[in-house]
Amino acid sequence: MNLLEFLQKKVIGKLCKKTNGFPGTGQNKSDRDIPITAEVIHHGSLNKDRLWEVTDHINNTPIEDEMDFELQKRCKEAEERITIISEEFKQDQVIMGVSNDASILIRAIRNLSKEKMSLAMEVSELLQSKIAERASAEEALRLAMMEMQLQIQRLEREKKELQYELEKELDRRSTLAKTPGERMDLRRPCNLLDQALGLEEHGGLKPLAGAVVLIEDCVETSGAFVLHHLIKRSLSPSSLLLNSSALVFIAFSQPFSHYDRVLRKLGCNLSAQREDRRLVFFDMLMFQCPDETGGKAVEAGLASLFQKVQDAVSSLVAEAKNCITVVMDDVSLMEVAANGYSDDVLNFMHYCHTLTSDFGCTLIALNHEDIYYGPEGSMTLLQMEYMADVLVRTEPLATGSAADVHGQLTISRRKIPERQGISRGRMHNFHFRVKENNIEYFYPGTLS
Repeated sequence: MNLLEFLQKKVIGKLCKKTNGFPGTGQNKSDRDIPITAEVIHHGSLNKDRLWEVTDHINNTPIEDEMDFELQKRCKEAEERITIISEEFKQDQVIMGVSNDASILIRAIRNLSKEKMSLAMEVSELLQSKIAERASAEEALRLAMMEMQLQIQRLEREKKELQYELEKELDRRSTLAKTPGERMDLRRPCNLLDQALGLEEHGGLKPLAGAVVLIEDCVETSGAFVLHHLIKRSLSPSSLLLNSSALVFIAFSQPFSHYDRVLRKLGCNLSAQREDRRLVFFDMLMFQCPDETGGKAVEAGLASLFQKVQDAVSSLVAEAKNCITVVMDDVSLMEVAANGYSDDVLNFMHYCHTLTSDFGCTLIALNHEDIYYGPEGSMTLLQMEYMADVLVRTEPLATGSAADVHGQLTISRRKIPERQGISRGRMHNFHFRVKENNIEYFYPGTLS
């Protein structure tokens, strides 16, 4: 036996082991039993058909249902197979260097080894790609489940809120439907406003003593009628508080004649109240602070005005007036008179706020909510709202204007002391209709 025959047998034997040991080749048992001879190699019978069968088998293998740990295991086996084939390929290179006479056999072995290496690397890449796809799909599924859970929680919360509102509305309507007399009582003029402010069972504004009431309106719905109502209540108390209540009126919007005419329609004579020293009226229509010395004149002008108000309150207290109300009919016009120095206006409001603690006064102010724009204006409005114990808002209807409904009132009591017998943190919302001599208040859906 010469050297060439020895090399042929050795290489063919190794080749048979490699081919039969490659997992997943899709060969039949009969195909694996057929030996590979030198004639087969020299005549080209050992071609790429079996390799194509291996490729088809890899491409058609259903791995979608494999678990992650199986994919990891197969990927690891493929990497180990690549390492083994690389070692064998190095050994084949050593054999190829022994003799140059077996060039055809060596070339076939080299091509077969390269193709086996390529197939093994392709299997490894496919497995790694599948693992990455499964990880990406699981992450997308997890995010989708989280989003769905959040949507479910939001819908459940909205459902509970709607159910609560529905039950509350049904209870209210069942209460309204008891008797015709009770339905008429609920639509009695001023009843709902007094009830919301805690004035229904008390004379005058005694329950609001020491509180700040802020009325906010807009162009579509003026809140002046709320101011008129509170003025009337402060000057027309019950017999228990007769001659013990008084009003200090700081008017920037309208003259005395206007309020005297309006309040006379409501049954309150301001002229008579002023003669009886129960009304102190400051006509500030012509008030204007000089725009000099960087705003110091504005500060001095408002400080002088507060001193007059404080002196008026002190004199009323000396006359045994123990239920005093201080009213400002337009805070925005005060800011105009102060040449736009909103900080000085806020300081003036804080000065007036001290009257509520020093003398037990009730401070009532009307402001226009829709005139404030930008961060500075919003901050001014927020500071005034923070100061308020009772916030009254007049707003247009959310559904648009109506012939028989002029707007809606929202009243929020936030910081009323518990000692005064008024529940805290309650909010009321109802509609109103302005008439010639009174205002009609009613709940939504109860106007006939």
